[in-house]
Amino acid sequence: MSTQQPTTVDTLRFVRTAALCCIVGAVIATIGTVVTALLPSSVPLTAASAPYTPTLYRLTQVIWAISCALILVGIVGLARSQAAGSSGLGRIGLWLAILGQGALVLGNLGFALFATATVTDAPYVFLATWMGIASLVTAIGFVLAGSAVLRARRWQGWQRWLPLFIGLYVFVVFLPILTLAPDFFNWPLAVWSASFGLLGVALYQRAAASANGIAADNSLDRRMTVKVEGTRSTSGL
Repeated sequence: MSTQQPTTVDTLRFVRTAALCCIVGAVIATIGTVVTALLPSSVPLTAASAPYTPTLYRLTQVIWAISCALILVGIVGLARSQAAGSSGLGRIGLWLAILGQGALVLGNLGFALFATATVTDAPYVFLATWMGIASLVTAIGFVLAGSAVLRARRWQGWQRWLPLFIGLYVFVVFLPILTLAPDFFNWPLAVWSASFGLLGVALYQRAAASANGIAADNSLDRRMTVKVEGTRSTSGL
């Protein structure tokens, strides 16, 4: 047990750090999406930057890219946590989620390069399609990984259902609203962003519980070692 412990401790440390990154990224994305939904547009609605000015839009897209990158670290933490067990389908799902989230980072940075475009310009249309596909890949990944987490039963309670919820939410809630009421898409997007914050909380809680378990095992090992050594000393006398 002692030979494997450093790797386990290092993994738990990474997972806790990844969880915090995920929480911060989700908070940034959620607040930013709500502000975007509530802010009156200072430019024509046909502008790619709406409701922001092109200059502010460039800044916000970089911020969104950073938030997506932080959430990406959280997804890597989910993979490192082994919550999905040894399922091959779960591993495929996690890689898809990582790939999709990474594509979202690049897409947000791409939007920053075309802040003065309109929604009908080819670069904007390409990037909007890119973001849509990236979101679908992320969602499919979470459906697969979330199903594996359920089967593995390494997480309990609401935490066990959360990865699957993140994936299904896109198909059950986000896409229908985007299709039927596209002007309101920021609100379901805000909920989806917030769900990654909950994922960060779940990751941190599970990693903390595992770390406490390791600490308890170490304490027990030390007590047993002292007891055995004490017994040997007594026998020698």
